[in-house]
Amino acid sequence: MPKLHHHSLRCMLAGAVLLASLQPLAAAAQGNHPPQGRAQSSAMTGADEDKAQISNADKNLMREMTQAHLFEIKMSALATAISRNDTVRTYAEKMLNEHVDALEDLRKLAAKSRVVLPGGLEKDQAGALHKLALAAGDEFDKMYLTQAGPESHQQSQRLFQEASGKAQSADLKDYAAKVLPVVNQHLQMAQKMTADPNSAAATAKANVSAGNAMNAPSPAGTQPPSGAAPAPAK
Repeated sequence: MPKLHHHSLRCMLAGAVLLASLQPLAAAAQGNHPPQGRAQSSAMTGADEDKAQISNADKNLMREMTQAHLFEIKMSALATAISRNDTVRTYAEKMLNEHVDALEDLRKLAAKSRVVLPGGLEKDQAGALHKLALAAGDEFDKMYLTQAGPESHQQSQRLFQEASGKAQSADLKDYAAKVLPVVNQHLQMAQKMTADPNSAAATAKANVSAGNAMNAPSPAGTQPPSGAAPAPAK
């Protein structure tokens, strides 16, 4: 039997990892759609209906959050399967676990608010993920740490700060306030991965062992990165 080309094996592995990482999310996503053929309960009061309503601005925030989570999940799933660097894998495992948990909570909120969330990435995110899946070795690590580095976490930080301060839905505000400390911690870790990868990996390993950081206090003193491009750990 002819041997499969190494590139084909990598593509098959990447696809399998992405599919496995999204199976729990697919189950949770079913909560975004009411069962077909089932009439709305006549017991729902006007107050209940008002509570379930959510503004277009809040819907947009929820959709942006979803795509930010999905991008981190898919990139980190690839990193845990492809990277040969223990430091990168430990960092990716923490990103994967905590973004999966945060997205599951967001999907529950969306179901409660009757908001349909996106199930895939934006075009530019999908393109970046495709390029990442084709990389290998040090090139893969460098690309992953760039894509999942300080810049992307700064964008997420601004998004969750906006939602925690400006969202009209009290539930969405609470969700954003709960996840923001996790995003802040991820930003600090991404900055450490640039300056001191081994220290960042040790922090990530301790947090993975202790469970996710969804209930951790907000880290203080999160500062923007110096602008240096992340480099793979050696």
